[in-house]
Amino acid sequence: MTNSKVRIKDSVYARINAESKRLDRSFLETLYFIVDQYFAYLAANVNAPGTVGTAKPSAKMEQPKDDYELDI
Repeated sequence: MTNSKVRIKDSVYARINAESKRLDRSFLETLYFIVDQYFAYLAANVNAPGTVGTAKPSAKMEQPKDDYELDI
């Protein structure tokens, strides 16, 4: 695998950093988790070609929990 650099806004970095400290995880573990969840969301919400990101009518979002735990 090749190394790549990614630029993120300072405000996004601060939010991810704060969340990683809250979860007692590294910044990179938290970032990987966020990216994994994003792609899982896209995969779950693809109805047909050209409709990426549109939710199925029967799909329901879970209510957010107070505590999250990462199993990495």
